[in-house]
Amino acid sequence: MHNSKKFSKCGIMNEENGIIIIKFVIKWGSSMNRHELKKKARASLKQNYWRAVIVAFLAILFINEGYQLVSFNIVNEESAFSNRINNVQIASDVLNNFSSYVESASASKGVLAVFANSIASTNSFLLGTLNGINKIIFHEQIASGVIIFIGVILGFLFWLFVSNTIEVSRNRFFLERVKHKNTPIDRILYVFRTKKILHVTKVMFFRSFYLLMWSLTIIGGIIKHYSYLMIPYILAENPNISKKDAFNLSRKIMNGQKWQCFKMDVSFIGWKILGFLTFNISNWLITEPYYQMTYAHIYMQFREKEIKEKTNLSEFFIDKHLNEEVDVYPEYLTNRNIRKWLKIDDKRTYSIYHLILMFFTFALCGWLWEVLYGLFTTGEFINKGTMFGPWLPIYGLGGVLLLIFLSKYKEKPLIVFLLAMLVCGIIEYVGSVALESLYGLKWWDYSGFFLNIEGRVCLEGLILFGLGGSAIIYVFAPLLDNLYKKIPYFLKMIICLSLITIFAIDLGLSMISPNTGDGITTIASNITNKK
Repeated sequence: MHNSKKFSKCGIMNEENGIIIIKFVIKWGSSMNRHELKKKARASLKQNYWRAVIVAFLAILFINEGYQLVSFNIVNEESAFSNRINNVQIASDVLNNFSSYVESASASKGVLAVFANSIASTNSFLLGTLNGINKIIFHEQIASGVIIFIGVILGFLFWLFVSNTIEVSRNRFFLERVKHKNTPIDRILYVFRTKKILHVTKVMFFRSFYLLMWSLTIIGGIIKHYSYLMIPYILAENPNISKKDAFNLSRKIMNGQKWQCFKMDVSFIGWKILGFLTFNISNWLITEPYYQMTYAHIYMQFREKEIKEKTNLSEFFIDKHLNEEVDVYPEYLTNRNIRKWLKIDDKRTYSIYHLILMFFTFALCGWLWEVLYGLFTTGEFINKGTMFGPWLPIYGLGGVLLLIFLSKYKEKPLIVFLLAMLVCGIIEYVGSVALESLYGLKWWDYSGFFLNIEGRVCLEGLILFGLGGSAIIYVFAPLLDNLYKKIPYFLKMIICLSLITIFAIDLGLSMISPNTGDGITTIASNITNKK
């Protein structure tokens, strides 16, 4: 473990080294050529481009602002995400209600709110909690407050242990891409594979906490954002580094570079505008991987300079595998440091029992996604789909078909992505036509979405299917396969037979009388009248 006192030897606060530090800042500052760095980033992305796209997209889904970045826009004006409120309004509301509460014990009742109305609208766990207290004490909305607090706890835990580790792991992938064109997609699980999850989450938590405190001063928040910018990259290289050393090292890296990085961010504004005009499609496919690759080169440029000149900071850059460029991808971790169930081998075949279990796993995950999406946006629990059980078979069928038919294309990620779009699009379109023909109802409608076909499929959904399908083939299916192998064979057989039996009964009932109602179905308006 490094001692943070070593940073005093770097001469940052040493007067006799003042001239050296000035020269260092000038030299390093002038060496950050934005055009050259972005050129290198583009060159790095050319090799195995789709791997970078998939990793960047998965990170978008799991990092704290995932919902906004994938543009799940809600049309309803009274939806949770449309009514944005700011922190000052919440604090003012609490004070006003407190005053009213003192004068009169009665408080006005409002519409039942849900967790997203507080947390997502404020983008703050702290203010979300405050708003929950406000609703419970002053608005007499006990049920709403309970939902808010549960959402706060679950959201906080997800952010702390998943979002932060995915951010560091994503940076690890892009750092390796600087040197190794064959960096595998599963590097997005880098932190999870180590025994340093708690330490990494601790450092990332304090980074967010300090940024929150500094953001209260506005200008200080902007400055500290860039001061702590390299912490996720430092952890990606050395997850063992102490919290104090990580913060100090990031400050040293960004000394004299905050303005340069600010200008780098500004240079991506055009790409962000393009993302807005293309409904975030260009952000998923171009901007995000391009941006992450650029910052990986910024970190690596500083790192290589320190190692070459053998400065006091060079001892913190401990990963020798980031020093050399080789064609064959090296092993970065010893077996004892890898959690065995997280070892991924996408070159495999799946047994019939594992495919059955994956069908139900994907169907359950799809159901949870749809139900939670409805809960967050409308405040109501709605059992999605035609069936009554907790599963959406269209998700399960799509996932299993991808594993069966796209296995031979695993070496060609672009082909996998395009075929996943095609297969899932066909399933969704045929399913929509079949359901409307049988029941005269729509269980989903993309009318109004960019480049939709009769409201049955849309381009945005197809791209998500392509990226999600690629993630299933390269990451999630191998992980699930490893977990299923731990289940005893006889128990596995019983589970599969039980699930199939229950599913068959549910399917039969739903064919006679499908699950319908407000929020689940709408009357189809474009069905051809039969004579």
